Amino acid sequence: EGEGGESVLFSYNEDALKGIMNDVRLDTRPPGLPTAMSRSQLLGSAAGAAFEVQFFDYRVGAEDFYALLPYMAQVLPEEDKHPQHDTCAVVGRSGSLLGSRLGATIDKHSAVFRSDNSPTAFKYAADVGKRTRYQVLNGHWATTLLNLPTSANEEQLPRVTRWWIDVAAVVLWSDTSQRAYTTLRNIYPNAAVLFLSRELVTLAEALLRLMQAQIERAFHIQLPLDLQPSSQLYAVLLAMNTCEKVKIYGSDMSCTAPRNKRCAYTYFDESEPSERARLQLFMESNVIAALHEAGMVEVIRTPRAPSEHPVAQPGPSPGAPPQCDGRMCLPPCSARGTFFNATCHCQRMFGGRRCEQDLLELNADVLVKDLPLTYSGDVLMQRAAVSWLPHPSEDVLDAMGETADLGVISLPAGITNNKTGVGDNFLVDRKTYQMLPATDAFVFEDWNATHILRDPAHAHRPSMRRPGLGTCALVGNSGTLLSHQYGAEIDDHDVVYRFNQAPVAGFKSEVG
Repeated sequence: EGEGGESVLFSYNEDALKGIMNDVRLDTRPPGLPTAMSRSQLLGSAAGAAFEVQFFDYRVGAEDFYALLPYMAQVLPEEDKHPQHDTCAVVGRSGSLLGSRLGATIDKHSAVFRSDNSPTAFKYAADVGKRTRYQVLNGHWATTLLNLPTSANEEQLPRVTRWWIDVAAVVLWSDTSQRAYTTLRNIYPNAAVLFLSRELVTLAEALLRLMQAQIERAFHIQLPLDLQPSSQLYAVLLAMNTCEKVKIYGSDMSCTAPRNKRCAYTYFDESEPSERARLQLFMESNVIAALHEAGMVEVIRTPRAPSEHPVAQPGPSPGAPPQCDGRMCLPPCSARGTFFNATCHCQRMFGGRRCEQDLLELNADVLVKDLPLTYSGDVLMQRAAVSWLPHPSEDVLDAMGETADLGVISLPAGITNNKTGVGDNFLVDRKTYQMLPATDAFVFEDWNATHILRDPAHAHRPSMRRPGLGTCALVGNSGTLLSHQYGAEIDDHDVVYRFNQAPVAGFKSEVG
């Protein structure tokens, strides 16, 4: 238990997350990292049609350029002031903050970070505090805060003014927020309006990408490939690079079961996120938990206590029957899906209540029905297939740059869609012709002279061409091979095909 009645985050998930950051080769606090965009990064001149910022892109590990609207470049600060704080609180939006009574503890920090207009009104202050030093906004909220009041009696100013009563800085990060940033800087030239540096933005994106594979492996799930950081993760990275010590409140998923009166996804309303938003929350809450396990931040979670909020409910009374921990009781969905809203949401190739059905396997006969899976043509380019052109046209000679005799190998109709320029034919000159084998038998001559088929019956089997190679094994490069001892079985075939120089040294028991 920490100071002020805080309790440090712990659940069974942390065992899965321990050590994950050790496998992520990314410095989340790189020295000299700029936190806000400034003119010192600008390239170009006022006469140009646009401006560019040069920055280090952590996604690719190299310098890159970022284009700005010309009038945005004119309102950037001269330099990144890079403020520093001793202790910082990053306050999320989780419903677990309801009834926590952490408000006073949060307000004691040197700086408080919030995201996407998370409210601090009186009714929430006891749980989440009142102070805000940084309000990190996505593109939607950057636009929303600039909406003018609808009443003619209201002052015609952006609604953002209420956040600056507490000397809060508005932090924008989205590419679509350039116009909003420029407008705010023009209206309030002396206010703290920041546009996150592209270094910090790409650092967050790189962290999310690297962590996603680790988290999917730890929890046996698959997440969308195009998940992007939210304002919460940007707030965490901003705090980590401006504060000596960072504590995070309300970053966990307060609901792991279907919506009910005992569960709120946020501390300030009863909205329920979409499935994609829920996956985003799951991903980021585990990224933050992994940062906690690595000692980079401290995640605080206090069990909710009864409060005046209508959605906060007391826990079970003494003597009541035990209740299942929602997270521990989630069905595994056969490691082929994710459990949400009392249902397994299966990966594309699987189905069934618990994703136990392999749809490809079940429908294999339908998928291959009527497909022409046999091929009776030549295996090799060979002399026997060449037909000579006694009088090549001038167009053909010009195209080939040749003056010698030309031959053609006719291809099955439709294979090339006339991409060769001379129909479905492959042109062959005399030099190439001399290097070609006579027939397909070239493949088998050496083999049949030096090898005896393991199963003599194969020598008399119906075949597309004789002599055959007996039994064959095709070995792919999938990592699933490491989970099985197929080596001896693979080597028992007459011929083994491998691809792209796949190694066998050190993997003989698995792949032969």
